Amino acid sequence: MASYSPSDGDLKAVLFADFFSDKLRPPCTDGTFCEALLPIVNVSLLQYQLEALLQAEVKDCVIICREHIKETLAKFVKTLNFDMNLHFLTNSQWLVAGDAIRELDSRGDWRPQSDFILIFPGAFFTFNLLDVVKEHRARRERSKSWVLTSCFGLRSISSSCDIARLENGQIIQYSYDRKDKIVIPGITTLTEYSSRVEIFSSLEDCGIDICAPEVLVEFRENFDYDNIRDFIRGKIDGGEGELLGNQIYGHILSGSADFACRITNMESYFYVCFAFIHRWSYPWTVERFPFKTTKYEYRRGPKYIASSCSLAWSSYIGRCTVLGENTRIDENAVIVHSVIGDNVTIGPNCHIKDSIIWSHSILKSNVRVVGSLIADNVVLNDDCEISEGCIVDSFVVVKAKSHIPHHSRIILREHPYRKETMDERVLLERMGSFNMESNLFDRNEKETTIQDESKHHCIQWQEETHKAEEDDESSIDELEEIERNESEDIAIEEDREAAELGMTPDSLAFKSSSSFSPPTERNLVRQEIKDTFQRALEEQHSPETAVLELNALKLALDVTSSHILRVIFPLLLNKLDVQEGLTQQQVTQQWILFVRHWSGVLIKFCMHSSDGMWLLKYWKEYCERLPNYRKYFSFLVQLLYDCDVLSEDWIIDWVSEEDKLNGQAVLIQQLKPFVDWLLEAEETSSENEDSISSRMEDMNQ
Repeated sequence: MASYSPSDGDLKAVLFADFFSDKLRPPCTDGTFCEALLPIVNVSLLQYQLEALLQAEVKDCVIICREHIKETLAKFVKTLNFDMNLHFLTNSQWLVAGDAIRELDSRGDWRPQSDFILIFPGAFFTFNLLDVVKEHRARRERSKSWVLTSCFGLRSISSSCDIARLENGQIIQYSYDRKDKIVIPGITTLTEYSSRVEIFSSLEDCGIDICAPEVLVEFRENFDYDNIRDFIRGKIDGGEGELLGNQIYGHILSGSADFACRITNMESYFYVCFAFIHRWSYPWTVERFPFKTTKYEYRRGPKYIASSCSLAWSSYIGRCTVLGENTRIDENAVIVHSVIGDNVTIGPNCHIKDSIIWSHSILKSNVRVVGSLIADNVVLNDDCEISEGCIVDSFVVVKAKSHIPHHSRIILREHPYRKETMDERVLLERMGSFNMESNLFDRNEKETTIQDESKHHCIQWQEETHKAEEDDESSIDELEEIERNESEDIAIEEDREAAELGMTPDSLAFKSSSSFSPPTERNLVRQEIKDTFQRALEEQHSPETAVLELNALKLALDVTSSHILRVIFPLLLNKLDVQEGLTQQQVTQQWILFVRHWSGVLIKFCMHSSDGMWLLKYWKEYCERLPNYRKYFSFLVQLLYDCDVLSEDWIIDWVSEEDKLNGQAVLIQQLKPFVDWLLEAEETSSENEDSISSRMEDMNQ
């Protein structure tokens, strides 16, 4: 790997602090607030970005934003005291990001003269950028044709794309936001490439690029480029890459510490916040961060409580919760799986679940908030209820006993920080001009004006809720839910404790059928385990390696072996195909090879009788739903017994229980000959033990 040379000069970065659109509005309705100031667990996104650039040894950074928010950002960065030269590039005439890049090219004093880092708006990342820069420069030393290195994550969160690249990493196809297409259009025409082509589907476009200065020249000469992705598509789709010899490298982030995501909507914002709490962004964690001045106490759960936080003795703090500095929690308040900002007051008997509350907000008594975002300086008066999927913008005061319906947005008609009051008609037109594909909701035709006790006039939109299509695997999902409730999972226990403190079962349940469903703690944990094991299956890891990865997750996420089993077993079943054209003997031979290979993983996590009972019940339900698998029901049970995954006692006890419920069931009848054999073997073993014992007694006499 090439090292830096003096000719390289100081590494520079260009950071977009502005979306140049209304993607995240609200809560970014105020003209002086931008997306770079979004708090990620009580620390602004811009702070994380600048810290990552510092670790990459960046000395100069140009921050690009629209003119009306420059003053706010300039005041904010002065408080950070970063050892970095920061410059603000603004212009009131810009319409798209490409305009800003073209102006940067015209500024000789700030224009990068060597390779530089380009950070898209909303990019959150914790991996080491310096390594990526060094690899890019090493490629540039071999060939100047490598003009761009683009970073992609394996898990798509908000900016999904498909790419095809050659064995040397060169991107030859790029398709943005086409989740319904697994095979990239046009890939069959690439037969002229002699080397192997790799296709990656549903990657996360992290919004992080390493650019050569030639990229700025390309924007100068092509005014139809609105952003850097237009440049990539222009080079690939237009054939300019081959004509001019330009090459674009696709860097795939595959390491366990390579966390990156681009915040483009509220769903991805919630994801990043709770992923940070779950420590998926390690080595950056809530309690260990280079510039953070707030001291957090880490508690098992995980829970992070600032040292200056005041907690009433009767309050309850559940799992995956962060309480900010100088926050006060009053008597009998319950907070579960939520982020509470600095200087927030939570009154008595308040219940907060799956929500994010920004700084300086006040919740008075008996307030309920479920699955919602409460911005800064909000006041929720007594007995308010904020239903799931809601957004309450800054400085809104909600009157007492108000019920905000599901998936509503509330913003002020007259904002304290706006220089001029916005007319309601203009505001409606502005809200109606959202890019709905990347925004949170579709606005309904009904608008209502709310007058509350604080003389603030608010405009509320109630969003249309779309009933989700029923999943073909609903019965299995119900079975998993029942079994999870019966397990010894810590999260379930803590939710039950919360219920004992006054929360009803309905308020504990979080089921959203809308397009915006803030991820619950359980869903996030299950998804992380699922992705890890799915990757092990696809990349053909050894069972030993898979066990190590799952055990690491078990410790990091603080879950049980039973929890992991309930995620990995369905994935294994999905790999057991019943292909047409194969005989039953051929199918069983394939199953034997596959199950024996992965049996070691199941043995590690199927440790208790309750696990074995769940596994048998799940397999039975699976066969009842899929008729093609029914004739293999008994075969797989016997195979799992032979591989020491299931014990004979578990099988016998489970069949006995099922026999009492429905002894005539076809699948139970299919399994009975095997159970009879187990019982006979157990009796024979018992007789042999008695015989041996009697002979030993005779010998002793």
